[in-house]
Amino acid sequence: MGASSGELLVERGVGQGWWLVAEADDGLPGVRVVAGPFGDEAGARWALLEQPADGPPSAHVQYGIRRSDGAFRRRPSPQQWQWLDTLNEQLERLPAGWDDELDDEDPLVTLVVDLAAGFLDAGLTMHDCAGTTGPGALAGGVCLTPDAGQQGVVVSWHQHDRMSVERVRGAEAEAAVGLVMGVATADVLVGLGFPVEPFGDGGAHLVRVAGTAR
Repeated sequence: MGASSGELLVERGVGQGWWLVAEADDGLPGVRVVAGPFGDEAGARWALLEQPADGPPSAHVQYGIRRSDGAFRRRPSPQQWQWLDTLNEQLERLPAGWDDELDDEDPLVTLVVDLAAGFLDAGLTMHDCAGTTGPGALAGGVCLTPDAGQQGVVVSWHQHDRMSVERVRGAEAEAAVGLVMGVATADVLVGLGFPVEPFGDGGAHLVRVAGTAR
């Protein structure tokens, strides 16, 4: 039965899709397939709920490929690829050239990506701090400014230009919202497990690379 790499071969129990898997019970590392493949994650999670009480306690849902020899290999799901695409779009909003002199393995690069990913998971998008004409230029959001001298990232909140520049709701509203969101941004960082310290007088905060002295 022919199929592309993204199609399901339900009758043979091989192919790519969502699976119910469990830790191997022979003492070897890896997982074994309990059931699947399923056409979507919801189907796999429903099957997990229907597992008998004496089923494998380590059973969980995972996306991947089961080969014809029975071996299972985890693969990024379509949702994960979509999330990564969105993360890349968010990172494009950082100041142009901020990483020109940094290697991909530099801890500061890793920190920037971790921060952007954490805010994205929390439902907060990046602001185009450089003020270009991109989709984040006016809308506001979290502003990440890598600072090699501080060995960290300055995190601040930027309101929509209607609030921060035009002040359509008044200066008091702009100041009040800015204060609240500055605190909220710091609270989100703490909730995500990042060490946070105040930076400057404008409500910004600094997250340093792990192990960097203050």
